[in-house]
Amino acid sequence: MRVNGAETTKSSVASLSRYVGFVFQNPITSFLVKQSKRKLVFGLKNFGFRTEIIEERVTWALNLLSLTEYRKTHLFLLSGGERKRVALASVLAWDPQTLILDEPQLDKTMTEGKLRQFILQLQTQRKLSLLLPMTWSLLLNVTRVLF
Repeated sequence: MRVNGAETTKSSVASLSRYVGFVFQNPITSFLVKQSKRKLVFGLKNFGFRTEIIEERVTWALNLLSLTEYRKTHLFLLSGGERKRVALASVLAWDPQTLILDEPQLDKTMTEGKLRQFILQLQTQRKLSLLLPMTWSLLLNVTRVLF
């Protein structure tokens, strides 16, 4: 298997991580910081983005997933769905070439129809490569299913 032209068996996880974003089913497993904004900043800093670009991308990702009001909120004060949106925003902020979503169900504000539309939008932009769904109806219009 290749990622961005590199053979995965001959590449380090660190070298591949810039190109592949993975959003875990349980977002708490990926939280190394306590505040929503810091969660988004963390990955961008690790990839060497400049400060002004970091602020731009954080604002964009928070807006995209309707999280602006939670910018400075402690992650453990958010609902489970809000935490999932923060985890997704933190990956989308650094714009990986490939996105893997593990059981993407966000929260009450993101109905299945909205989630399906969001997934289709990611597919149109060629961002979503692998979807591990909990609900089979999310697989409508996907081009490939892996088991």
